[in-house]
Amino acid sequence: MSTTRWTDRELRDFVLSAPLLDGGEKVLADVARARFIEELGIRVVPVVQKSVLATVGVSTSPEGVALFACDLVENSRWDSRRDWLLMCSSPWGFLAEWVTTDVVKSHRAATRRSKKDLRVLEGIAEASARRAIDGPPAE
Repeated sequence: MSTTRWTDRELRDFVLSAPLLDGGEKVLADVARARFIEELGIRVVPVVQKSVLATVGVSTSPEGVALFACDLVENSRWDSRRDWLLMCSSPWGFLAEWVTTDVVKSHRAATRRSKKDLRVLEGIAEASARRAIDGPPAE
């Protein structure tokens, strides 16, 4: 494990090169990803975990958040948030906000109940309150 933290410049360099990693040498790409994921684990993941817990009340896997963030950066070639990350004065802070926003969106989409689901749940609640289920009223 490296003890030298990445500079803002190194983050920006990785963000610029990330979409192109799969087109180059696999070993070098794997090393770059591993270093980035390690850095994410230190600088971004704790912030994201704390924010997600406060926002939607769920805990997240540190490894999962780091992998998600790496994938997000690698697939952001045409994303305006990537462009802003390259220009802003606090790229690590912005990256944490970006990842948090997408983790929260992902959680909400995955746990969203459709209107059909809500009707089924209402039907179950009504059925469970029937006298046949509850038994005769006590006298």
